[in-house]
Amino acid sequence: MSTQLKTPNDYIVKSIDMNISNQKMITDLMSVVKKQDENMKLMAVKLLELEKTVNSHKKIMARFQMTEGNNVKSS
Repeated sequence: MSTQLKTPNDYIVKSIDMNISNQKMITDLMSVVKKQDENMKLMAVKLLELEKTVNSHKKIMARFQMTEGNNVKSS
């Protein structure tokens, strides 16, 4: 849309329109940032759960290896 800007009022109206457009883009961007922040927090929680699971499995494997070593008969 190429409107001829002739009067000071035309420039004021154009400036207000640009301001409104910029505000909408900022609002849209903030929405995206908020969603990404929520996703990052969810990923952090999932990683923490995974870390706990891995540590638990390490402990189980260590116990299994210790008991397996005790059950080996000497020749």
